[in-house]
Amino acid sequence: MHIVPHMWFRNTWAWGHEDESKKPNIKQENPLIAKSEHWSLGNRYLQLSPSPGVTPESPDVLPELMFTDNDTNYKCLYNGENQTPYVKDAFHKYIVDDEKDAVNPAKTGTKAAAWYAFEEGDGVPPGGCAVVRFKFSRNVETRSYIPGEPEIGIDEELFDDIIERRRSEADEFYWRISPLPMADDLRNIQRQALSGMLWTKQHYHFVWDQWANGDPSQPPPPPGRKGIRNQTWKHMYLDDVLSMPDCWEYPFFAAWDTAFHAIPLAMVDPDFAKRQLDLLTREWYMHPNGQVSEIQVCGETL
Repeated sequence: MHIVPHMWFRNTWAWGHEDESKKPNIKQENPLIAKSEHWSLGNRYLQLSPSPGVTPESPDVLPELMFTDNDTNYKCLYNGENQTPYVKDAFHKYIVDDEKDAVNPAKTGTKAAAWYAFEEGDGVPPGGCAVVRFKFSRNVETRSYIPGEPEIGIDEELFDDIIERRRSEADEFYWRISPLPMADDLRNIQRQALSGMLWTKQHYHFVWDQWANGDPSQPPPPPGRKGIRNQTWKHMYLDDVLSMPDCWEYPFFAAWDTAFHAIPLAMVDPDFAKRQLDLLTREWYMHPNGQVSEIQVCGETL
């Protein structure tokens, strides 16, 4: 079993809208910490903890930090030339294909991952379990095992206490939504459904002008794009967190379905539900005729 948590920057530097000096970076601070640096977001840290052995005899599994750039592998896709020697599928090549030169040996890039490898001998036995702890934070946590000798790393006991506290708070939250008598199975179904609604929140960024005209450093889109079914939506400028009906189907956008999402969301986050409806009736979201309708930004307007 292999667990590979990732941290990466969305590739906006290749579009030609930003100055090259604003390109972000992730680098290794020490074997258990990666530090990200961004011109507007500031610094963040991916902090890791060794995974305890899955059996009393097994040693701890130490993560291996890997780095590459979040740039397309043009050589693999189009037999073209890559902009960087380290491309976005490097971790697959490193782990699956055993290509050890696929990742950046300088331990820096715009994409990072921690590789926890539970190999034979240290693998997870039938009925066993593995625990992997990591966190994304603004600051580096300091702990001390020996008085006077601080050590950088995750306080695992505090980490586990927080996880259990959040689990207890979630139990109480969902119980208060439906305090009336209800079968356990039905209560569990409702909880999964409502938590699924919360997971559909997604930052949705679509600007018709950029979509129609393309990016300065990229090949231009086909001329016919400006005259297809979405030609009446030139005013669209979406840059908000929305409840997406099918977040895996991005960039499909369905305002009609998103508006209906406000009904169940009002049970768990009424403020977000109200703001969602308010957004959908703004002039930069609505159809020119004032209707809250559906638009498929790469296809058909309904």
